[in-house]
Amino acid sequence: MAGAYRLPEITLTADDVRAGGMVLATRVSRAESFNAVRGQFVSPENDWQADDFPAVTSDVYRAEDGGDGVWRDLSLPFTISSSAAQRLAKIELERARRQMCLRLAGKLSAWAAAVGETVMLDYARWGFAAKPFEVQSVSLDLTASGDGAALLPELMLRETSPLVYDWDASEEAIYAAAPRTTLPSAFDVPPPGVPEVQEELYVTRDGAGVKALARLSWTAAPSGFVSQYQIEARSAGAEDWLDQGRTDATALDIRDIAPGAWEFRVKALSVLGVSSEWRETSAEILGLSAPPAQLQGLTLQTTGGLAILKWQRSPDADVRLGGNIVIRHSAEATPSWAASYSMDRVSGNEAIAVLPLKPGAYLLRAEDSGGRLGAMVSVATAGAQALAFAPLTHLEAAPQFSGTHAGTATRDGALTLGAAAMLDDWPDVDAVASFDWEGGVVPEGIYSFAAGIDFGVVTRARLRSVIAVAGFAVFDRIDARAAPLDAWEDFDGAEGAEVDVVMEFRETDDDPGGTPTWSGWSRVDGHEIEARAVEARAILRTADAAFAPRVSALGLHADGVS
Repeated sequence: MAGAYRLPEITLTADDVRAGGMVLATRVSRAESFNAVRGQFVSPENDWQADDFPAVTSDVYRAEDGGDGVWRDLSLPFTISSSAAQRLAKIELERARRQMCLRLAGKLSAWAAAVGETVMLDYARWGFAAKPFEVQSVSLDLTASGDGAALLPELMLRETSPLVYDWDASEEAIYAAAPRTTLPSAFDVPPPGVPEVQEELYVTRDGAGVKALARLSWTAAPSGFVSQYQIEARSAGAEDWLDQGRTDATALDIRDIAPGAWEFRVKALSVLGVSSEWRETSAEILGLSAPPAQLQGLTLQTTGGLAILKWQRSPDADVRLGGNIVIRHSAEATPSWAASYSMDRVSGNEAIAVLPLKPGAYLLRAEDSGGRLGAMVSVATAGAQALAFAPLTHLEAAPQFSGTHAGTATRDGALTLGAAAMLDDWPDVDAVASFDWEGGVVPEGIYSFAAGIDFGVVTRARLRSVIAVAGFAVFDRIDARAAPLDAWEDFDGAEGAEVDVVMEFRETDDDPGGTPTWSGWSRVDGHEIEARAVEARAILRTADAAFAPRVSALGLHADGVS
């Protein structure tokens, strides 16, 4: 019969069915269901060889099957038209999606339905009103009755629709004939993909330390004849390429590479020694000159007057080997590195530090083996403790700073470092950039408090330092700035300042008014003592003579348990 919809001429009703003689299956098994059809036909454009016709798919049916593509392979050895193959594939798909099957035990009147014909079925109980079914098979059923035995038909029906055979020319996909041969040429080697470059640091096994490597990777050349790849590199601007070796993989590490601009290229080689074209790229290798990555996962826990800082270990090898984690503290509402003072410096391989608990922010930066600092990360705390303390007494140096200066000076109500050069040593007064700091500032100075603390008797107390510091450029003058005001990093010129302030104290159990025996000087951030008296001093430092610390608050507080 022709592949077309046949108009039903017979209508079956409940009157044509024996009692209890209909069994309905609404869906076929998943193993028999599919939502896409692909296959082959005989192609005149391919020398009458079998070739794939454009697959027939349906997004609607695929969605009905939960988004999974289920294929049916269809072989059409007697079809020589791509259009006809696609039409047959669509018929196969549409017929399969009409999944309702019905076994009908009919009376003698059902004999009128023949295999291959289309019949209508009216059955109100199931909501069927002139629903078309295709007769797939008819068998004989020997049934006993009051008048003897009778051969009655049993029909297998499957739902159908005129849409099964519906076709429009716009549905046809363009068919491109397969090439005459699929064998590649051994003398035509396609190139690999353009290489990508990733820089990494690694620790040498011979104890030479941390070095840089360039990791090249590329996509494989699309040819089965390719046996290996050749890689070359050169510094940008150099004339000669340097051979970096060959590999049968799609990646290669160039170890101990020097920092700078580099060019890289890779080509494929066939088993016959035929080369492809080169694929080139360029990259900047930073090596050990690259600053460390910002530390991640910084957290803060407080307990018993201690701050426990934890972070993820630095990913940089030159931080873990020979580097440090620099920790500073700032009491400012908006903390910055230049407006902070040092707290600790731990090994770069560490991921935890225990420090005295102080209100404000803890600032951390990774420092590599070459002294380069990474980006800052911070965490803040109010410094609250479960154990309550009451103030006993305190020392305050600001704003007079009337104590003893050794390399320090007071300027505009703040403590700072003194000038590096004396007035008599100035070679040319007219060339002086700053009359306050000709030649910059001294690298270190000590300020000793004018008086200490005398508790009267040996007392247990907690000492805590209070410091407010900011860095500034001593030669930076607003009148000399050429950049617009909105472009200034800051008004104080503190960008890049590496300044520090450390508070120290010493204690004694003797009367400080007599001839006491003092302990050695010790750093104090948060410290518990049992002593009669204490004295305090501050050490100011700078890593660059062009920058100086500006200490606006400096104090030592003594608290007792309330």
